[in-house]
Amino acid sequence: MDVTASMRPTGTSLYRPDIDGLRAVSILVILACHLQLPGSSGGFIGVDTFFVISGYVIHQGLLRDSSQGRLSLGTFYWRRVRRIIPSLSVTVIASLVAGAFFLTPSQLIQTSDSSLAALFFYSNIFFNDTLGYFAPEARTMPLLHTWSLGVEEQFYIVVPLLFWIAALRMKRVPISSIIIAVTLTSFVWCQVESQVAPQKAFYLPMSRLWELGVGGLVAIAEQRGYSFGRWSGFAGLIGALLIALSLVVIDDNTVFPGIAACLPIAGTALIIVAGGRGVVAAVLSHRAATFIGKRSYTLYLVHWPVISFWTTMAGPITLADTVLMLLLMAASCLALSEFVEIPLRATPSPRAPGARHIAALFLLAAGLAAAFSTLHGLPDRLPTRALSAIEDLRTSDAHQLACIPMRDSSAPKEKWPPCHFGAAGITDFVIAGDSHAGAIAAELARALLERPDTKGVTLVSSKGCPLLFGVVAENAKHDDCARRNDLAFRQIISRHPRGVLLAARWAAMASTERAPGDGKMPTRLVAQTDAQRQVTLTEALIGTVTYFQSRGIQVMLIGPVPEIDFDVPDALTRNLWYGAPIRSTLKSDFLRRQREALKTLEAVAASTGISVAYPDRILCDDMQCRTVMQHRSLYEDDDHLSQLGSRVVVPSVVEVAGRAFPARMGPR
Repeated sequence: MDVTASMRPTGTSLYRPDIDGLRAVSILVILACHLQLPGSSGGFIGVDTFFVISGYVIHQGLLRDSSQGRLSLGTFYWRRVRRIIPSLSVTVIASLVAGAFFLTPSQLIQTSDSSLAALFFYSNIFFNDTLGYFAPEARTMPLLHTWSLGVEEQFYIVVPLLFWIAALRMKRVPISSIIIAVTLTSFVWCQVESQVAPQKAFYLPMSRLWELGVGGLVAIAEQRGYSFGRWSGFAGLIGALLIALSLVVIDDNTVFPGIAACLPIAGTALIIVAGGRGVVAAVLSHRAATFIGKRSYTLYLVHWPVISFWTTMAGPITLADTVLMLLLMAASCLALSEFVEIPLRATPSPRAPGARHIAALFLLAAGLAAAFSTLHGLPDRLPTRALSAIEDLRTSDAHQLACIPMRDSSAPKEKWPPCHFGAAGITDFVIAGDSHAGAIAAELARALLERPDTKGVTLVSSKGCPLLFGVVAENAKHDDCARRNDLAFRQIISRHPRGVLLAARWAAMASTERAPGDGKMPTRLVAQTDAQRQVTLTEALIGTVTYFQSRGIQVMLIGPVPEIDFDVPDALTRNLWYGAPIRSTLKSDFLRRQREALKTLEAVAASTGISVAYPDRILCDDMQCRTVMQHRSLYEDDDHLSQLGSRVVVPSVVEVAGRAFPARMGPR
């Protein structure tokens, strides 16, 4: 994050030591949050504070240059390059080298790809398509924090162009009007996007521009001489209280950025508007605060890779770990600042000698990332037993029972398309649901086909779209769930099965907590014909069961699979490679996440008389849930069972199916 963009030299009238102090507060609350210190869960709002500061500093410089008639896009962009690229490139190089020693091939590929995204300033877009910021598994991504750099750099590309266009092409339209219009539009967009697609709202620039725009509006007000006068100190105090309040009331379950982001944004703006006057400014101007603030960019760059690699290698963090990480962060920050940032930031132009060093660092970082990705994450680094675990998971699908795709051109293409096991044209049972149904389908179908009365089993599943009659999951990635479900129900009814075995990621529709692995918030269920009418999972399941029963088709439900807060195959690989611990998955965590889902399944069973199979009773004992067995992974990722995991739970599912669908002898 370019948190010290356009920093003015100490000793000039333009320098604001309180803003450096504000940067220090911002990076410190981020550190506390990422180190998971008590009472710091809302510390991620430090990024929003940085956005306002950056917006203020950048607009302040552009307004001054524009008013003096010396606005130069080339000069502006070179300042950004020499300010951001050297330290970022070194951070990327260090992360890739460390990754070669401690990350699995799949993780190293992802780190390499994210390195290129960071270097070319689209990492916010990359991570939006990869994983949620609040996902526990995100802690294994050493460059996740560069998403904010992507937002800022996209802002830096657009805003100077607006100034240039306003100065040369739109002299009748004040630049202030353009900034106000962009800020208001972004704010409205943010409020809507935060409700319908929170991950996009968090990462993508259109939902974040208003935060930088607020800083721009403060710069405009300052240029025009507006101030709080003798009330400035009071304004700064109110601003500090708003930031403190945001740390208390905002956490990782808050819809963010939404209206909640107004607290830290308004607080930061008030402190800046105070103009360096008052008790808050005096505290922020202390030498210790400004020392940290001037190095906040390098501290921001190094802090997350330290946390990420430490967590990946050591597992749960202890107090001693936290102290050691802080010391390592401080040493890395000072070294990066003194030997890279400060010397190369003084490079006056692209033709100066220092520019060659900047270019060399950038090319080395990009080349290393491209090489590691092209070489498939350097798998030859791993010992044979770790490679065997990866190969076992990779080839397991080839050994599963073949599922013949159903010939339906209207069916969406995905990992588990509608397909058929066994005798063509005969469907005794349907395995239906979302990707959790698809994950266990092959092993479940194999076991069902061993029954004397079963000749064929059909799989009808759709990733992210649970099979619920008249109901869809409100999910921006699958806004065609209604069409998919209509197709699925037609396919099932047309095949006249005896029974349907329904499986899904039930907690995604019932829990009040984020998923432990990918960090996604639960999605609402809404009526297919009225997107404004919310439907509970209990209502949706009873309606679905009743729909099938009214057509002579019996139903059984397959309960939730324990969701893990880390990628199990990667954890197993690291364990077999250099002994990294595989974290325990507590049964109490499973019960907390699945509490509402389990209540729902029990209520539906009591209301409709159907049977429910519970995989957790096989995978978990009274204390914890298994994730590996005999050096083999029971999961494909953090929540989908592997072939082995499916094989472990399927006998219990088939046992329940035997009661739900008694064997029937003779012709159908």
